[in-house]
Amino acid sequence: MHKITLLLTAFVVVFTFGCRKKDKDLSLFSARDSAFAELIFSDVQKVVEDVAKDTDGIRDRVLCIDEIVIDTLSTPRSILIDFGTDVCEDGNGVVRQGKIFTTYTGRLRETGTIITTTFIDYSIDGYGVQGTHTVSNLGLNSSDHPYFLVNVDNASITSPDNSFTISWDSTRQREWITGYDTQWLVDDEFLITGQANGINRFGDPFEMVITQPLKITFVCPWIVSGTIEATPDDNFVRVLDYGNGTCDNNATITVDGNVYNIKL
Repeated sequence: MHKITLLLTAFVVVFTFGCRKKDKDLSLFSARDSAFAELIFSDVQKVVEDVAKDTDGIRDRVLCIDEIVIDTLSTPRSILIDFGTDVCEDGNGVVRQGKIFTTYTGRLRETGTIITTTFIDYSIDGYGVQGTHTVSNLGLNSSDHPYFLVNVDNASITSPDNSFTISWDSTRQREWITGYDTQWLVDDEFLITGQANGINRFGDPFEMVITQPLKITFVCPWIVSGTIEATPDDNFVRVLDYGNGTCDNNATITVDGNVYNIKL
């Protein structure tokens, strides 16, 4: 996983046509800001799952954690992950500060388990994070794959210099298609469906809908396939296409019938 600040920069879309318009004019910041919010909360989910994968033999698999406090007597049980306030980069160059507080009703793989995460003065690479992240295990779907409802409610992400805030709400279904029956991480693959809405850094409302499932894999830092329709307020629909499964940063965006190659 790359450094979060670099990934934010990576979402700036560079078109291959001659006279480049401002990103704001094309409402690309709506897609960019929603993608950044998705990245932030995916990182939160990864941290929580890495720390709490085995509550009987808890393992600190994330560097730069000052303290982990586990309460197995309360109902629901809880985990407090404290990163402290020092600037400490983990093995991927990411700086997390503050606290993540998670309650859980059971193990991640148990049907009916609900895992709820909130934040206490939490930031990642200086971006302040607020909101509620909830993962609900829905059991097995019609393909006998584990699947989860992932909600992010009342989220806000504030820039390090307080110059802007992104507001974001998301409802996703996350289907675990490969690796759910092994103890390895490298074979994990997921399909993501759902929608999101929010307000970008300029105060413009937007909606985003996944029209073809997004495929993510443990071994690739990019989304490898799938499409999203982004609808900025009172503007053309943008169709973002991540490709056909190749692990690369190539994608296309379609605006008013015009298709442009982009780099993520």
